[in-house]
Amino acid sequence: MLSLLGVLCGCRSLPPGVNMAGTPVPIESSDVRLLIDSTAWDTDKEERVIEQEIFDALLQMIDRAHSAIVLDLFLWNQMGTSDADHRALSGELVDALLRRHTERPELEIIVLTDPINALYGTEWDPQLQRLRDAGIPVVLTDLDQLRDSHVLYAAPARSTAWILDRVPHPSAYLSEPRLPNPFDAEAPRLSYQQVGRLLYFKANHRKVALVDDENGDWTVLVTSFNPHNASSAHSNIGFQLRGEVARQALESELDCIEWSSRAIKDLSERAEVAQVALCIRAAARQGDKPATRDGGDGPTVQWLTEQAIRDKLVSLCDDAVAGATIRIGIFYLSERRVISAIRRAARRGVSVRMIMDPNRDAFGRRKNGVPNRIVARELVVCARRRELDLDVRWADTHGEQFHTKAICVRAPDGSGALLCGSANWTRRNLNNLNMEAVALVEGDPASLDRFCEYFDRAWSNSDGLIHTLPYSAYAEGWWSAFWKGCLYRIGEHLGSSTF
Repeated sequence: MLSLLGVLCGCRSLPPGVNMAGTPVPIESSDVRLLIDSTAWDTDKEERVIEQEIFDALLQMIDRAHSAIVLDLFLWNQMGTSDADHRALSGELVDALLRRHTERPELEIIVLTDPINALYGTEWDPQLQRLRDAGIPVVLTDLDQLRDSHVLYAAPARSTAWILDRVPHPSAYLSEPRLPNPFDAEAPRLSYQQVGRLLYFKANHRKVALVDDENGDWTVLVTSFNPHNASSAHSNIGFQLRGEVARQALESELDCIEWSSRAIKDLSERAEVAQVALCIRAAARQGDKPATRDGGDGPTVQWLTEQAIRDKLVSLCDDAVAGATIRIGIFYLSERRVISAIRRAARRGVSVRMIMDPNRDAFGRRKNGVPNRIVARELVVCARRRELDLDVRWADTHGEQFHTKAICVRAPDGSGALLCGSANWTRRNLNNLNMEAVALVEGDPASLDRFCEYFDRAWSNSDGLIHTLPYSAYAEGWWSAFWKGCLYRIGEHLGSSTF
């Protein structure tokens, strides 16, 4: 009875591969590559200036893959592209995989993705269907294995769905497409069942790619980038890392693939997924190599997922000493423990600079600025009242999003750490609800210098382009701050928001 109650309330234990804090491992500077997608505005030409690295790096990884490719990507579809010109990322990625699959038929390829890309199992995106038609396993994450974030909705919805699925007439009615698609007005309509699944607000939000080379070395790409056509102009960030950290990431991903595959109803398809995962594990074991150096004073890297990310964010802020600098670029910030840690750091004499997305643009729709504008107001007001060295600037977006999720902490002597990946800093993303993945690199001057140069250029618009705007550009007045603040706090606490 207690077990059943826990399932209905979403208080289930976490499956393998989730909430992982890998052991920090040594890494050579040559095996660390920071990748940055930057979008700015040219006021003279009245157009975007887009500089991108992440997708090209992903395509190069696929072209060099030797025995295995493992992809875990959140948004991988063509929805939301009817209102503007976008790069066809989803199709290009599928083309690259099919081309490599043809070149090396023995290559094992497996994909894990969020069910939104198949409208929760009822209608696959055409590009992902091309992979399936070519015999490449595409596994939908079994979100039922994750804890519920929408606390008022989840338990009654699950109980009601269990009953309605067993009554023929309501089930048939609810499965008919009747409602407009919230992601794309021109896309096929959705059924009540599909919208009901969407309202759980659960997701596999990871963006991870893994390949090996002919020497048995594994490379991992962990990023904020989605191969989603409507996201093709976003600013993003990512790490490409080679060595033991990639094996840690691979272990987590294969665990998630295995428990997700148990929900596949077609037994032959389930068996195929199990066989591919087994072959990839075997290939990884055959390529095991000892670490090339001891920890010492060189760079280290740590693989982190879900709540372990939140704990590390808090510790990075709390460990920063007076005179240190913290640079933050973030798409969503709402998690109270992280906000408190940022404030504590500023009170200790740490210089804090934050570039935040104004939460204005979402695939052709306008948003109300929640939560970032409310959180920014809280931080800026606190800083001005206490005379703290903490300031916020807004990314100057023009339809796209500042989709970066990164923090860089540098001590007065220049040493420091850089963390980036898929996770927004919200309750849903950092409290073992959604699936997330990031990497923390410490002691690598090249990546630290590159991020700081990029951040400072965007902060000051020193290249003649408009990357950021002052806090006043989206500052909230007292009344709007009050009602939006209520929306933020209630949505964050109850899980009823989209962030």
